[in-house]
Amino acid sequence: MKKYTFLILFSVLVIFGKTSAQQGEILRFKATGNTVITLSNLTLLGSFTIEAWVKPSTKADFETILSNKTSGIGNPGFFFAINNYATTDGMLVFETQNAGCSGTTAVTWGVWQHVAITWDGTNAQIYLNGLPLGMNTPTSVNLASSPNPCYIGDIPSYIGNANLDGAMDELRVWNYARTQNEIQSAMNCPLHGNEVGLSAYYQFNEGIADGNNPAVTNLPDMTVNNHFGTLQNFALSGMSSNWSAPSPVTTIPLTSQTLALCEGNSLTVGTHVHDTTGIFYDTLSSVMGCDSVIKTNLTITPATPVHNPQNICSGQSYNINSHSYSTPGNYTDTLHNALGCDSIVVTDITVTVVDTSVIVNGITLTSNASALCTFQWIDCGNGNSPITGANSGSYTPMANGSYAVVVRNGGCRDTSLCYNIFSVGNVDKPLESELSISPNPSKGQFYISGKYLNNSVLCVYDVLGSLIYRKEIKSVINELFILNISSSPVGVYFLTLRNSDTNKIYRIIKE
Repeated sequence: MKKYTFLILFSVLVIFGKTSAQQGEILRFKATGNTVITLSNLTLLGSFTIEAWVKPSTKADFETILSNKTSGIGNPGFFFAINNYATTDGMLVFETQNAGCSGTTAVTWGVWQHVAITWDGTNAQIYLNGLPLGMNTPTSVNLASSPNPCYIGDIPSYIGNANLDGAMDELRVWNYARTQNEIQSAMNCPLHGNEVGLSAYYQFNEGIADGNNPAVTNLPDMTVNNHFGTLQNFALSGMSSNWSAPSPVTTIPLTSQTLALCEGNSLTVGTHVHDTTGIFYDTLSSVMGCDSVIKTNLTITPATPVHNPQNICSGQSYNINSHSYSTPGNYTDTLHNALGCDSIVVTDITVTVVDTSVIVNGITLTSNASALCTFQWIDCGNGNSPITGANSGSYTPMANGSYAVVVRNGGCRDTSLCYNIFSVGNVDKPLESELSISPNPSKGQFYISGKYLNNSVLCVYDVLGSLIYRKEIKSVINELFILNISSSPVGVYFLTLRNSDTNKIYRIIKE
């Protein structure tokens, strides 16, 4: 059986245009509307990374990304925001209790950009679009437990002064300090939610983009930690403070394929080989380096066993798949079924043999074939013509001649040899005017003379009708022919002489 391996390689960049029914992929915040998301049980107390995509509009004072800190440098908690206090400088700022840091490069207003802050327990580092920024001193971090809930888009107790004015996507919180390479390699790609060290993950893929979403107020956490968020003060209609699109990240959705393969074949997706029926999920990388998930619904069609009984007649053959079978037995062939898969065909060959042997008893001919067969006796000397009424297993001729039987066994038929019968009625006694045979009986040598010898055929048969001697006589000297059957057993024989003038049967005896 041949085995084929199919290799599926995906290198896809899917770009979505905005349609009225497109799912939301980002969330728009509005400072003047005091839009905020309250999170459940999210806090930072050790090494961490916060990263997000933001598209901020110009605004004075903090534009908060994530915070649980009450206003005032001496209060516990943290916040990660754009702008230093009471400015529009666009710097990325991270503040904790009596400690903080900021970058030295400003964000760009009105465009999408990736921002991140990491803390490894000793050093803090701020990133913009995957590049580390210069840091203003001091760069200290002093994390302490805060009694406040964690907010996306505002600082608790600021009463709207620290609201984000713009859009956000792909907010991620990790429980360790990510390296620059880790940040750069994943910032343009959506995550799965089960990545090691991922504490909270918000994709903002809710609602209908810029549609009517008054009931869509839940922001799910894509990890198992269930730090879900609740939207407050969002219009959730139109393009102001609502779910919207498109996302700034390269979104490659789940790709599904349904395949059927023949047994013995396999499917390779990436580095995984599948050769059983089932649903499989494989993660591949696109041209952007982002992971994509391929869902494969695979059905393995088993080789179909087919029993193929065939009965043939002796001497015939059965042909299948370029093979020819003429003897009994079980034969296995591999064919392709309608689906193009292998089918195992087991052909059980039986051969019907027609018994054409005949017993000659005097002038009665009896077939050795089973009584369940059908019979038709024929006259060999008359063009093998059927003999009317001669349809049983035995036949007694009414005249001397040559006879055979056609035997039919089921769908098979065959014809016996022709058997010569000479002893029906009286056998001719030679007339000296026609033929002289002497001595008769003899020890095997007979002297034959007569006017009918020239241009004749002389044959000798035993009592069973078997030919033991044949001679075509063109001419003889003094009309004398010497017949010698000395090598034949003692017994009665029949001599026939045929030419245009005579057709005679004579009895001769060998002593």
